[in-house]
Amino acid sequence: RPRGAQAPAAWFGLGYSALLAIVYSYFVWAYALSRIGVAHTAVFANLTPIVALLGGWMLLAEQPQPAQIAGVILVLTGVFIVRSRRPLALPDE
Repeated sequence: RPRGAQAPAAWFGLGYSALLAIVYSYFVWAYALSRIGVAHTAVFANLTPIVALLGGWMLLAEQPQPAQIAGVILVLTGVFIVRSRRPLALPDE
């Protein structure tokens, strides 16, 4: 193979990343926006690092560090607080 040429597995990885991690995610995000609205969808964007941490743990056998576990607890607490609050009543116009 010529110097600098990429293996087929590398091209497959790039295609996989482009199609699933990027394109599919945007379609899911757009669908969520249309179904539950911007405010509710934005809250769940905070869960992205947690999904990445779980994926690394399950797929790559990475061991979560204590600071990462603390971060998960903080993110979930924040999402719970935001989701459990009553919406503010808007005055009639």
